[in-house]
Amino acid sequence: MFGLLRTILAINVVAYHILKVPAIGPYAVYSFFILSGFLMTMIMQKTYGYTLLGFKNYASNRLLRLYPIYWILMLVTLIIIYFVGNDIAQEFHHSLRVPTTWQEFLINTLMIFPGLMEYPTRVLPATWALTIELFFYLLIGLGISKNRKVTLVWFISSISYMVFIMYSTKAIAYDYGSLLTASLPFSLGAFIYHYKQSLYSLLERYIPLKVSLPLFIVNLALSLSLPIFWSDSFSWKMSFIFETLNIALTACLILQLQNIKTNKKWMTLDKKIGDYSYPIYIFHWTAALIVFWLLTVPNIQLPKFNNDIVIFLGSLVISYVIGSFANKFNDKYIEKLRKKNRKVKGKRNLAKV
Repeated sequence: MFGLLRTILAINVVAYHILKVPAIGPYAVYSFFILSGFLMTMIMQKTYGYTLLGFKNYASNRLLRLYPIYWILMLVTLIIIYFVGNDIAQEFHHSLRVPTTWQEFLINTLMIFPGLMEYPTRVLPATWALTIELFFYLLIGLGISKNRKVTLVWFISSISYMVFIMYSTKAIAYDYGSLLTASLPFSLGAFIYHYKQSLYSLLERYIPLKVSLPLFIVNLALSLSLPIFWSDSFSWKMSFIFETLNIALTACLILQLQNIKTNKKWMTLDKKIGDYSYPIYIFHWTAALIVFWLLTVPNIQLPKFNNDIVIFLGSLVISYVIGSFANKFNDKYIEKLRKKNRKVKGKRNLAKV
């Protein structure tokens, strides 16, 4: 029951980038990381198992989930940059350009970006966060969240590191742009998976979904008001509080959405909606570039609204259309391989290899 949530988070990232809406982009990325920690731990526990063959199938399915659609959208982006022009593409986003060396091409093809968001050439700019996802997919597959004890050590270590970073840098804020600081949301997701029953019981008693969901929305709305209603000397304190609440409330929502009982029709619809989260997230800069280019072509007359709003809405429409084709390709050719991998359980324990 996470499809709608994932797509809303992806749209929040688009709004953060295109409309310059404060806070919601980093909040959404943190929420994605928490959800990934939860789901990857769950599928390792329930579907694949901590065996050599289980790890192989898990890794294969993670790669099949990310790379085929990524390569399709990367190719589409390169074609669009060719027609639009490298200069216009870079004017729109500094890293949105054609790789000029074989190293840049290889790095973009593998989606492993040294320096993450600091890497200068990213054909699909938002994909630096997927380098972090891949890193923690690997750790979870190798057993960093295999049981409660190991997960608890990971979670406490992640909190301790975050506290250390805040103390040493004198910056009271959550940094989501590095591998080490991203450990906190992933470990939290794994933690709530292992303690889901007891945590869910507490939530149902004190903070049910009808309370946690409005709180999540209100917290997001309040975070948007920081630049407007709060002074700089005070806003950073409130920002830290809102960020912390976003993390906690995301964890609450994940546990509660996981326990929603619904019919097969809604589950199918929820999955279809969720399938658009990935193409929207990775392709929105390219889609926005197309609209930006159309707005700058003198011979094309578009309605005279606020350009940012036109670019935002246009990018969502284009991402949806291109994402539909990418998803159809995925369903026809890739999903069969992924289903085959899910049917096979490993027989050899990784700990003994």
